[in-house]
Amino acid sequence: MNTQHKILGFSAGAALFITFLYLYPIQTQAPVQKAITVAPEPQKVEEKEISFTVLEQGELAPGAKNRKNYAIYTQEELDSFWKLSHVSDTSKAPQIDFTKKYVLVVFAGTQPSTGYEIRVTKVKDTEATRTIEVAMIVPGAGCKTKEEKTSPYQFVAVPYEVVSQLSHTDVTKTTDCKK
Repeated sequence: MNTQHKILGFSAGAALFITFLYLYPIQTQAPVQKAITVAPEPQKVEEKEISFTVLEQGELAPGAKNRKNYAIYTQEELDSFWKLSHVSDTSKAPQIDFTKKYVLVVFAGTQPSTGYEIRVTKVKDTEATRTIEVAMIVPGAGCKTKEEKTSPYQFVAVPYEVVSQLSHTDVTKTTDCKK
């Protein structure tokens, strides 16, 4: 009888265990998945090249001793900057319709000899920024220059556009005089 009690007890225990599993199924924990961060694809910034008009350029702006860029938004400002490059003459600045255009002036500052130039080479707009590429041209080895100080400059007119930022990049180019 002892064996029968054991079998009966075992059967009852098994029945209770199966009932327990039925009523309370084993819940397995879902495997932890690491969050995968997908970086957004870089937005291609659309650049638009802007045409510009050279108003004047030269080698001697005696009133501009340092390398500087300026954006000019009024005729009075233009007249004032024009005088920096025309100290010894009475030439007048061109009349600009500042409702449609504004003027950029780039000064190279005082240079040790002839052969130096400064040029606006490109104007590009993105949605929020207008970038002016300015080339500083220096004489290369073998270039014949005069040992007299110069101060190159250039005035350019660009279409008026409201952008939140105006920036520039400087590029140095060397004149190849090897011949």
